[in-house]
Amino acid sequence: MDDKEIKYNNHRERHTGGISKIPTEDFIYIREINKSRKHNEDDEQQVIMADNVLETCRDREMSFVTHPVASKALEALLSHSSPEVFERFTTALMPNLRLLVNEPSASFVLESCLKVGTLRAVSTKTQQKSDENVDEPAAKKKKKFEKVSLCVDYNLKLDIKHSHKVYCQELVEKLSRFMLNNLEDYIYEGNANHLIRTAVLCLGGIVTQKTVFQKTETINLKQQKEVKIPESWEELVKEFTIRLLAWPQFPELAFAETSSVILQTLCKSLKNLENQDETIKKLIKKVMKESFKDESEESTESEDMKAFSSPSSLRLLETMMECCEVKLLHRIYKKYFKQKFMELCESRELNFAVQRLIDALKIESKEIFEEIFNTLSPEITKLLQIGHTGVVLSLCKACERLGVKQGQFIQSLLKSLDCSADKANKCIFPIIYLTPLTVLESQEDVEITLHGSLILQHIFQFNKPIKIIQSLLEMKPQDIANIFCDQKGSRIADAYLESKFIGEKSREKLVKSLEGMYLKMALSKNGSHVLEKFYNLSSDSQKEVIVRELSERMNQLNSSVSGRIINYKFSVECYTRNINQWKSFLSKSSQRYAN
Repeated sequence: MDDKEIKYNNHRERHTGGISKIPTEDFIYIREINKSRKHNEDDEQQVIMADNVLETCRDREMSFVTHPVASKALEALLSHSSPEVFERFTTALMPNLRLLVNEPSASFVLESCLKVGTLRAVSTKTQQKSDENVDEPAAKKKKKFEKVSLCVDYNLKLDIKHSHKVYCQELVEKLSRFMLNNLEDYIYEGNANHLIRTAVLCLGGIVTQKTVFQKTETINLKQQKEVKIPESWEELVKEFTIRLLAWPQFPELAFAETSSVILQTLCKSLKNLENQDETIKKLIKKVMKESFKDESEESTESEDMKAFSSPSSLRLLETMMECCEVKLLHRIYKKYFKQKFMELCESRELNFAVQRLIDALKIESKEIFEEIFNTLSPEITKLLQIGHTGVVLSLCKACERLGVKQGQFIQSLLKSLDCSADKANKCIFPIIYLTPLTVLESQEDVEITLHGSLILQHIFQFNKPIKIIQSLLEMKPQDIANIFCDQKGSRIADAYLESKFIGEKSREKLVKSLEGMYLKMALSKNGSHVLEKFYNLSSDSQKEVIVRELSERMNQLNSSVSGRIINYKFSVECYTRNINQWKSFLSKSSQRYAN
């Protein structure tokens, strides 16, 4: 072990008054557990490991949860702890909540306790026989370890006693009630604030977890089969809201980062609950009336801009639009957006609010959308010039989602890209680069833009994207292959193949048009993904054409990882040795797929 790490552990006592000091041998043990946990993919082993670590810290829970290294291990392992050990550990922490909620390391352990308790409280599986299988290792049926921080599926399907389920429900309520009772003290404290938000989300049936590359994934438990949120949790979320609504300083909450995110979290949680429509409406109306100014009062244009005056209030406005009902959304549009729509679209910071507004529009909002479309469609050229392509993308997505103005959107987009009339068959490159055709002709080495790729993907989901399909099919095979071998461009092929409005013949034409380019695609990581999709959707005769071309250059095919994978999946090597055997294998595979 590194001497620096041991010195770090020994010096914790000096800096924290002894609360986070753990013996050196325990520190070494925890460090090794952190290493081995990442490489262990068996749930049973994870349960044993979790119980052993939690047993190690028995009667010393405070020292372990406040230690930076030990707390990380506890945070990760709690999701696999057995019911008895989880209950013992959390019970030991409860008397010291006031010390722990704002402690940098311990607050994350409490957060993990909240999430695990939530998942087990709404678990879809409960032991029928309370006297049997008590000592049976948890999750025996699930062998593969989920490479996420929380293991949602594991805990939702964990075979537990009803008594443990009740304990977990009460644990979530106790922790949440503690945060509610001390809301005034903790709302502006960083670690405690994060714990409040986690509690509110959990009560609303929303759990977040870290996935691969530390990305945050949000899981809505109401979308899981047989999961029901307890009524007492709904009442607690309502109490959080009522408590904040009664605050004398409520008008200022929207403009401070820590309090604004609490309001945003409440909106999301209330939206996810069944009987809280009136509560969320009351919250949003009060924000509009007291924080962003009441529309019934005489107001100047500058006063209406108060909602856009700070990043915190802007994020809150965006969340309100995502969560509110249709009538309230229309009211927000008329009060804050309608009179200065293009001004907001052209603003570097505020155009994102316009995007959220358009994204929030529903079927009942067609009239509002048509008004927005008529304002934006003549200005697409300007939006592309200033780089606010996200607004154009949101407009495109709304056309697809609402099923209106699709043809007009394509016309406006092509016109802004200099692809009108006789140049419409050259529109693919201008769309994916979001650059006018006349400019592209004089440029080299232009990269596919993310928004351009997404716009084309959504256009393929329109009812009649005939011009765009023809333009793609008339391109040179080399150019199509280059697009599909690009990370952003490969998803265009997915959208093309999955569209309900693109016929079978058009799909076959695209696959056939790429003859001579199959090897190039197979050697590319992204292109091989597209080639595999083409292969799976092709007829047996077209599959043979693809494999024949690949078999002629076996050495090149095997020169890359993706090429070797394609070789294995398409049985290219088998084709080179015995064509009849390959055809027999293909016939059996097709029959099995059909069945």
